[in-house]
Amino acid sequence: MERILIIGGTGNIGYPLIEMLANREDIELIAGVRDVAKSQSKFTDFKNVKLVSF
Repeated sequence: MERILIIGGTGNIGYPLIEMLANREDIELIAGVRDVAKSQSKFTDFKNVKLVSF
């Protein structure tokens, strides 16, 4: 399984990219966000997305 880090996971490019890749089971997505607590509600539909703060 590949891991992909997307910095700016809630941004104009990062979020649509996560939406495109989230349904693939062969990759694990790591989304870099400013505030994990605020961003969690936006990512509840995606199983293979892990949020990390940076």
